[in-house]
Amino acid sequence: MANQTHGFGTRITIGAVTFEEIDVTPIGLTRDDPVEQTSNSGTLYRRFAPAPLKTKNAVTATVYYEKEDIDTIKAKLESDTAETVTITFKDASTLTDTGWLQSFEPDAQVATDRPQATITLEFEGETASGTDEWTYTS
Repeated sequence: MANQTHGFGTRITIGAVTFEEIDVTPIGLTRDDPVEQTSNSGTLYRRFAPAPLKTKNAVTATVYYEKEDIDTIKAKLESDTAETVTITFKDASTLTDTGWLQSFEPDAQVATDRPQATITLEFEGETASGTDEWTYTS
């Protein structure tokens, strides 16, 4: 990977492939719909509680990639195995989780530009033991 920094200086690494971001939307969380808690004793309003389950939102990014990585990128899309995904921010802080490359969509090629693509990363959620692997290190 060329040592040029663009965008916010963020790098996204999936196994042996590193992408330089142009723009990125980091992992987010969405809670399931509220759980109704209304009982027969309620007379005016329904009662709700926050849902315990959440979904990790996909990461989407526009990135630079190296043509030499195409075979490795293709292999990641064909794999059924999640692996460590690390997002390294400009200040050297990192966000790490277990996920996979969900999509890789190359942009139109321009002779003077480095190859660009839009990628989408998905994440497992919690492990079989019920722990979350999402870690942030500053």
